[in-house]
Amino acid sequence: ALIDKLKAAIATEPENATVYATLGNVYDQLYVKASDEGNEEKATEYFNGALKYYSEATDIDPESFNSYYGMGALYFNKAAKVGKALNELSSDFSAAGIKKYDAKKAEMTSMYEKSYPYLEAAEKISPEDPLILSALKEYYVRTNQNDKAGEYKEKLEKVTGSN
Repeated sequence: ALIDKLKAAIATEPENATVYATLGNVYDQLYVKASDEGNEEKATEYFNGALKYYSEATDIDPESFNSYYGMGALYFNKAAKVGKALNELSSDFSAAGIKKYDAKKAEMTSMYEKSYPYLEAAEKISPEDPLILSALKEYYVRTNQNDKAGEYKEKLEKVTGSN
């Protein structure tokens, strides 16, 4: 019902980036739910819907922090989920097991790489936002860029006043 209402709002206000971003967020939440339930077909549909509406929001408003952050988080969280599946494959040392592990690792790496440009764009819009600083710190941790992770840890501590 919410999707229909937001689509109606888009039809009424086609230049309102906030409505597109909100619809992207709704699809994002549906993606998480379907993915957690193991419904990969619906998860893919919702993931693509989230990307579509977040992207349309940035087309209308190139300063749409929430949309860039949303796209980055969408890919980042998908990479983290793939990482969990990767851990399950780590104990199979058969040729087939290693092949599955390598394919899953490549998928995870690809998702992290896809998240970065969006996270970077969000940081340019709001360079002191704790959400984006934390996301970038985690990105660098998970991509084994420890020097950059340390930089972002310091930036985050400076902004939040914590250690």
